[in-house]
Amino acid sequence: MSESADAFQSMCQTAPMVGGAPGTKMTNLLDHRFDEALDLAVQAHRLRPRAETSVSHLGHLLAVASLVIDDGGDADQAIAALLHDVGLDGDGSIAEVGRLFGSRVERIVRAVGGGRHPPWSAWRQVKSEHVAGIPSAPPESWRVSLADALSEARYVVADLREHGPLAYSPDQGRALQWYHRALADTYAHLLPGRMLDEYTRVVAEIESTPW
Repeated sequence: MSESADAFQSMCQTAPMVGGAPGTKMTNLLDHRFDEALDLAVQAHRLRPRAETSVSHLGHLLAVASLVIDDGGDADQAIAALLHDVGLDGDGSIAEVGRLFGSRVERIVRAVGGGRHPPWSAWRQVKSEHVAGIPSAPPESWRVSLADALSEARYVVADLREHGPLAYSPDQGRALQWYHRALADTYAHLLPGRMLDEYTRVVAEIESTPW
């Protein structure tokens, strides 16, 4: 580490906490494994575009991790958030996550990463199976799964605000309305709280679009 990096790290460690009540202690401390997971996510996804865009997929992973951390997620959940899409590179990559970061992280990644980007002909079936399987998935995966859904729904809303209903075909639009409503109804019984409240508002905006 360079001298300037050492000085910056020392400054960050001694700086007062920003926000929060006086005397507040962090309960979801991130350890060195998070740094390693971030490096791995950057290497794996920096040059991978998000589906049907020219934007780096890394932005989505960082957004999901941020949502998990802000919602009180622990280190394993934050790591899994960064790595939840490693299954795009095959099942062996998920097994490697388990070897590097532990079985709990691997379980979360397997639960969240199922059914990623299926072909349109199988989309409804794959997504239906994914939604149906959420209640029986490991409870520690629910926060990461909800954060993933919220991040994806935000992208949909951003597209709609920029392009209106023409952002998606009528079939795609109605499918997205069905999928996100099914997820919101499922999470309502599993993980109520601020993140679900925001997701519900975003889903309502998607549902308000006439297709």
